[in-house]
Formats: sequence, structure tokens, C-alpha cells
Amino acid sequence: MPSNRQGLQFAYVASYQGTADAFAYQADTTSDGASVYDASGYPVELGQTVDYLDSKNRNLRFKYVKYAPTVAPGTLLVGPVYYKDNTRTVITPLVSDGVTGTINDIAGVLLNLTATPLAGPIGLWIQVSGYLGSQSDANAAQSPLLAQGSVTAGHLLIGKTGTQQYNDVANWATAIPFAIVLASTTVGLPIELEIMVPS
Repeated sequence: MPSNRQGLQFAYVASYQGTADAFAYQADTTSDGASVYDASGYPVELGQTVDYLDSKNRNLRFKYVKYAPTVAPGTLLVGPVYYKDNTRTVITPLVSDGVTGTINDIAGVLLNLTATPLAGPIGLWIQVSGYLGSQSDANAAQSPLLAQGSVTAGHLLIGKTGTQQYNDVANWATAIPFAIVLASTTVGLPIELEIMVPS
């Protein structure tokens, strides 16, 4: 097992080559945020990020966080989540639950739709950068982010008040964006996008 963090991180990512689903959806059941171990025995810590090179040589970045909303949502979507505290390791699907209670608390995109219990707390991975869409092998086991309304290529996605909602905007003067739209899409269809959450 590698002795330094960089080596450990490289080995950790390498252990998932070809199986991004496993690490995109892996969750632990510890409620205290303690270190957990992946199937290969490598430790995973809150706040740890890992890069994954997908089958089309696109770099995807995931971050391990604690999902802990104050109020459990009725359901979860592939969609934006928000930092709940200043450690940038605890997330919530509710805008009002965020550090400042605004859409600028954006943390990334939740891919895990099977977080149990919905009220948390549970450790899981969120995507913080890279491609996400119908051709993403990091999202093969789940539906990609679906258009809540028509979106336009070149526009940005920003959070929206509520639970995992978002808006399509032409510029980012109003809020910190979490993604850029790669292709125009109509309501209900998968969005092809590049996630770009500031870290």
C-alpha cells in the first residue's frame, strides 16, 4: 500500500479504472465522518478528492462528503447539492440548509440516488468537475441530470431555491454557476454538461 497521500490517491483511483459507478455511488454507514475504506483497503477521508479518467479520456473529479440535511427530502435527484458548513465536507440538497442559505453554497452534483436514510448522515461521493451526461460512464447506473426546462448550449446552470433545482442562465452575474451546458436540450431529456464547481 502506498505510504504517501499522492501515491495513495493514485492507487485509489487506479483501483476503479473501468468501474466509475462503484466509486461514484460508494457510501459508508458511519455517522461521525470517520475514515472508511474502499473495497481495495485504501482509506477514504471526508473532503478527499479523486480524479478519474473515463473511457473517452475525460477527466472527472469526485469529492467524498457527508450527506446530512437538516430535513430529509422526499426524494433525491441527480442534481446540485450545497455545502452545509464551512468545512466544505458536509452537504445538503436544500438551498436553505446551506452555509449562507443561498445558491452560492454550491458544492457539486449528487449522483447517489440511494442514500439511506434520506435524512442522513451518510458518506458519499459528489461530482465536482468534468463531463456528466447520457454518455458518462460515471453515471451508467443512474439517470443523468435531466432538463427541468429547456436549456441552451453555452449557457450556465446555477442553483435555484428549493431542493436540487437549477436555472439555465446566459451569464453568471447573478450567482456562482456549477456547470456549462454542452448541447441544447428540451425538458425531461438528459443534459450534456461540464461540471465546474469552484473548490
